[in-house]
Amino acid sequence: MAAATEEAPIDQPAADPAEIARLAWRWAVIVAIAVGVGLRAWQYFAQASLVLDEAAVARNVLDRSVLGLLTPLDYAQVAPPGFLLLVKLATALFGPAEWALRLTPFIFGLAALLLFPLVARRFLPRPAAVAATFMFAAAVPAIFYSAELKQYSGDVAAALAVLWAVSRLLDAAPVTRRLMIALWVFGFVALLFSDAVAFMLAASGAVLVADAFLRGRLDRWNRIDLASGWAVEVLAAVAWGHHSMTPADRAYMHVFWAALFVPHRLAAVGPWLTTVARGTFSGRQPGSIESLHYPFVVFSVLFLTGVVTLFRADLTKGALIAGPVALVLAAAAADLYPFMTRVGLFMVPLYLIAVAHGTDTVSRACLGKRAGGFGCLLLVPLSTAALLTRLPPFLSEHVRPVLQYLEAHRQPGDAIWVYYAGGQGFEYYEHVFPIAGDVQIGDCDRQNPRGYLHQVDLERGRARVWFVFSHFGGNFHFDERGLILGYLDAIGRKLDEFHAPPEDRSEQVAAVYLYDLADPGTLAHSSATVFPIAGKFTPARWSCYGVASPIPSGNGAAGAVMRKAAQGS
Repeated sequence: MAAATEEAPIDQPAADPAEIARLAWRWAVIVAIAVGVGLRAWQYFAQASLVLDEAAVARNVLDRSVLGLLTPLDYAQVAPPGFLLLVKLATALFGPAEWALRLTPFIFGLAALLLFPLVARRFLPRPAAVAATFMFAAAVPAIFYSAELKQYSGDVAAALAVLWAVSRLLDAAPVTRRLMIALWVFGFVALLFSDAVAFMLAASGAVLVADAFLRGRLDRWNRIDLASGWAVEVLAAVAWGHHSMTPADRAYMHVFWAALFVPHRLAAVGPWLTTVARGTFSGRQPGSIESLHYPFVVFSVLFLTGVVTLFRADLTKGALIAGPVALVLAAAAADLYPFMTRVGLFMVPLYLIAVAHGTDTVSRACLGKRAGGFGCLLLVPLSTAALLTRLPPFLSEHVRPVLQYLEAHRQPGDAIWVYYAGGQGFEYYEHVFPIAGDVQIGDCDRQNPRGYLHQVDLERGRARVWFVFSHFGGNFHFDERGLILGYLDAIGRKLDEFHAPPEDRSEQVAAVYLYDLADPGTLAHSSATVFPIAGKFTPARWSCYGVASPIPSGNGAAGAVMRKAAQGS
């Protein structure tokens, strides 16, 4: 009987620690991206009602032809043509629902989320890149504007694409004539979908030219030609932007954004910088959707440290991060572009990369090169805490359920009066579901609040009048809604009311009220001419221009805007 033989053990190759670490970091990035996708989908699928500016954009898209979108928009709206055309395509395919209108910004938001780790890794070591990716995934304004009918998420995606492409060129990727032409086309396409990317292209072009000479690049003339082509495209985009606004639009924007331009008095610049930085990094008020909600001092110190250390590590890459911010500040100093999170959302990735780099540098200096490399991971719980201050869904001016309640409870012969600032939303939702009846949209009258009472008086004698409010509040330091409701309580009897669901945590909760204004005895209690108006209001006819006036009012608001701008607000 043959003796059993044992097979010799086969040696297993030892696991490569470096490969294990790379795989671990890769999975960490995937988890961060998954968190970001989930947060953005949470906001998108919440189907929040369109707010004032969104409704104004929607009406332009739905009421105009494709060619009509290439002319100045109504209601003081501005958006790049590529963005508008994509939104128009989505509504042509899927209808006018909120999700269809917001599909384009949602796709751009997801694209930015996928691009960010690719960009971060070109500036940061792996742990810092992972932390920065999670910070971006959880950034409140990036989440919110990925599901709002505005172009800001497209600004972020375009800016990250430019940053990724140029950082590769700085890492010695040769610029051939074919690549140069391809990048010209890329710049043109980016500008079709984003106005703000002009700052990225301008700063990146300047960095490429400086780098070409500082490092004696053999392809420096191709790089200079590339930057020159981008400069021409940026100038053409600026000219188009000027063409796409009426003189009154430009004057209105200048007055509206006045507080976000750099003051011309030198002594006021420091406080102004502190104010806008605090608004961006930590928020002017709890729950703001335009703030990152980080501790202001900590975030500011880490940001400034990161900018300095980025410049020390690589002058050109430091300029890529700081250059666009500096250009926006210069534009704000020239009263050409406001400095704030919404229109400057494309700068949020720059802030986060700088903060991660600053944290990495401080951590390594304090803990040593090996242990300090993991210090950036402390930014993950910090960003989680920031997110918890404003978890999705963000519902503001949630007027759709209010209008659905109105339509379900309206009776034949009922009249409907819409507060002027709610008119944009009301006009949009008529595209989604019919709101039949005798409808009157109010007129903006911030020059004389008593004018609102005269508008209400037109409904006297009706037994059932629905009053719809949205985007109300203490605008211009005066509670218009409170004035109107106080007057209605004086001359009529409230029969019903309905408010937006409690998920709407904004100060401008949408609501509808049903009043009986047919009782002669009650009507005799007061009138628009004698009802007392309490509180201080600031006459501001210019503010009735644009988005606040969904129906042309003929009240001279455009002329008031021009005069206000000429006075230098």
